Amino acid sequence: MKFLLILFCLVIVFEAKFIRPKRCLQDPDKGKCSLKKLWWYFNQKSGKCEQFVYSGCGGNSNNFPTFT
Repeated sequence: MKFLLILFCLVIVFEAKFIRPKRCLQDPDKGKCSLKKLWWYFNQKSGKCEQFVYSGCGGNSNNFPTFT
């Protein structure tokens, strides 16, 4: 019984670690303004944060000013 409880807890922790928020599933969207800023987005295909050129307004929620 103790083994099953430990196994269950490990599955929950492992699964929670790899669930991505919906905002991270969107492709980068540069927005509709004229600025050119290097911002970050989560690339679901590579599983990494990558830079893209952001216009400063609009776009979607998969954009972050810093890597962290």
